[in-house]
Amino acid sequence: QIRRGIEWLKLKDLANVNESKSSIVSLGKNGIESFQKGLPERRLLDLLKDGPRKLSDLQKELGSVFWSFNWVGKKK
Repeated sequence: QIRRGIEWLKLKDLANVNESKSSIVSLGKNGIESFQKGLPERRLLDLLKDGPRKLSDLQKELGSVFWSFNWVGKKK
């Protein structure tokens, strides 16, 4: 009904309407975390650059991201 009212106002030259479309993109939870801490792949490489590490240490450092690497390894 609002659209119809606006069209009526335009028809009677009682209103000028400028329409524009815009798209808004925002980061989700994982995107914000990656922005703040860095991409998971980069974080893993940084942890391994000085040599081998225990999986338990990697899990503590990476949190839930760690399990996604485990899943990727199994998909080969």
